[in-house]
Amino acid sequence: MARKITAQDLYDLRFVSAPQLAPDGARAACVVTDIVRGTEDPASDGKYQPPRYRSRVHLFDLPVRRATTPSTAGTGAAARSWPRVTGTGGIEFTKGEFTDSAPRFSPDGTKLAFLGVRAEKAKPQLYVMPLSGGEAVKLTDLPAGVGSYLWLPDSQSLAFVSHGEWTDLVGERGLPRRIVRQRHRGDGQGFLPDAAADVYLIPAAGGEAEKLTDNDENAGNLAASADGKTLYLARCGHPTPEK
Repeated sequence: MARKITAQDLYDLRFVSAPQLAPDGARAACVVTDIVRGTEDPASDGKYQPPRYRSRVHLFDLPVRRATTPSTAGTGAAARSWPRVTGTGGIEFTKGEFTDSAPRFSPDGTKLAFLGVRAEKAKPQLYVMPLSGGEAVKLTDLPAGVGSYLWLPDSQSLAFVSHGEWTDLVGERGLPRRIVRQRHRGDGQGFLPDAAADVYLIPAAGGEAEKLTDNDENAGNLAASADGKTLYLARCGHPTPEK
């Protein structure tokens, strides 16, 4: 029987984003975000913990699409119909309690990388997990966290962008902040870092990250050549970002 929507119903909403197709086309990964209800946390002397968002990576098996023939193509809505992904919510591939995002399949289809935030107010770090199961390997532990990243074609390493060892000491200490740039808060998350973002390379199995650039301006929009021997990036061509 129909009833009116209440405020409590908002807790049941789920949001799907960042879909990624596996190399073989047989499955897809996406980020599913739900809402963790507010609770009293015994670990904090009964202090009330407000509701918060939680994002995890889910895997979905994809139905086989049949080729459309001219005799069955038709027109209108029926011709534009898409098969639904099987299952009600896919397989919950990651189990993070905060934010797992930006899933990327390795080119050989055996692993999945993602960015994970595993503690409140922590920075996103790069993880790799075998698609066959097992524990996720944490590849980075940088104070500034990891931004965009990509797999290299050999599936043995990844390139990523990070502000590296930079930390916002002004914000942590509550000191006055001097603004000298017009675009000082352009990412929707907070004040932009004073340090430029550089490109790093790291083995997919874990190990030391190699810093490839020493930029005066932020790097981004990474791409790799087909043979994996060349990395391409975009960066501002003028030391003043507004120009």
